[in-house]
Amino acid sequence: PLRLVGSEMCIRDSFIITGRDKELLENEVKPMVIEFLKERGLTLSEEKTTITNIYDGFDFLGFNVRKFGKRLYTSPSKDAQKRFRAKISDIVKGHKMCKQESLIRMLNPVITGWGNYYRYGASTNAFHGCDNHIYNLTKKWALRRHPKKRKSWVADKYWHEIRGRKWTFAWKYETKSKKVNYLTLKRLSDIHYTPVSYTHLRAHET
Repeated sequence: PLRLVGSEMCIRDSFIITGRDKELLENEVKPMVIEFLKERGLTLSEEKTTITNIYDGFDFLGFNVRKFGKRLYTSPSKDAQKRFRAKISDIVKGHKMCKQESLIRMLNPVITGWGNYYRYGASTNAFHGCDNHIYNLTKKWALRRHPKKRKSWVADKYWHEIRGRKWTFAWKYETKSKKVNYLTLKRLSDIHYTPVSYTHLRAHET
């Protein structure tokens, strides 16, 4: 990304360099990078530059990258989860009196976008934790709207059993043909990794 500040141009970017050991990265690679950037009028941010062991892990572009045994895993970083939860909280708490339909329409794009970004990593635990956070927020939102009603009444109004799944936060409505339908709140745990299908090509001699 580029950011223009007055007559100066600031270039912000992130990258990873791997090496066999810390000494190599600290004493040889890092000075080379500093010199490389210096020749182009750029500087390496000491504050954001970290040399760490792959088994200890590090955060990069919202992911936590870490190796366990022979496998490398990526998952949503704690900071990324915190930012996502804060954004969801701001939406719910900032619209205490809006209709359920409106709240769902505001939340679904945020949930879907975040889930799609992290769906290809080891995200199961993070997704379930964030789903639980969203449930607790919507529960407080619904109870606050009807302080004089029983919890069972509130639950029946805002949560429904849809396709065998109970406790689905959904807006119930009728279509023009008088058919009952639901606008449901997305769940991160429903966003799964879909493997890419490859077509095998066979070369033929001519």
